[in-house]
Parts: sequence; C-alpha cells; structure tokens
Amino acid sequence: MNNRITFFSLAPSVNDDGVPIENVRTDEYSCWAEVAKSTNKEFKEVAKETTDFYIRYRQNKLIDQTWKIDFDGRIYEIVQVEEDFLNHDLTKVKGVLVK
Repeated sequence: MNNRITFFSLAPSVNDDGVPIENVRTDEYSCWAEVAKSTNKEFKEVAKETTDFYIRYRQNKLIDQTWKIDFDGRIYEIVQVEEDFLNHDLTKVKGVLVK
C-alpha cells in the first residue's frame, strides 16, 4: 500500500454570515491504499474510468457510499464497497472518476 487517499463528504453548511452554502467538503479520514492495475480489457474500456482501491479492513470509520475519494488530485465517486468478511484483510472500494 503505497498511495495516500482521502475519503470526504459533501454537505450543506452555513458561512460566518449565516448564508447557506452547498457542497462543503469535510474530510472523513485518510489512509494508505493499493490502486489496482488495469488489465488489457479494462484498459480498452477507458470511457468508464473506474479504479479499484484496496484499503485495510475496518478503518476508523465505516465507508459511506455517499462519500467521495480524493486520489492524486482526482475525485472519484464510490460505486461499490466489498469487505473481506472471510479473511478480514482488505476492503475493495470501486470508484468512478468525476469529470
């Protein structure tokens, strides 16, 4: 695991003057992740631009699928979370690049 990723949420908030603001970023937590390499078939399907992130099983917080991932300055929407209930080793998080 050699890549740092940040899970964050977007929620409405209020500024100092009491004016409502939409989509304020709140970082939930950061962790180390392994970014899966693409196979040739996946590489040809560039239109989807999906990435699999593998993180350690059971981090500080449970992952909420409404969160987003910040990886290397790119933002990904979480589309799937697969926890390894058998081995309790890694959690796979599939993200789609936001354009």
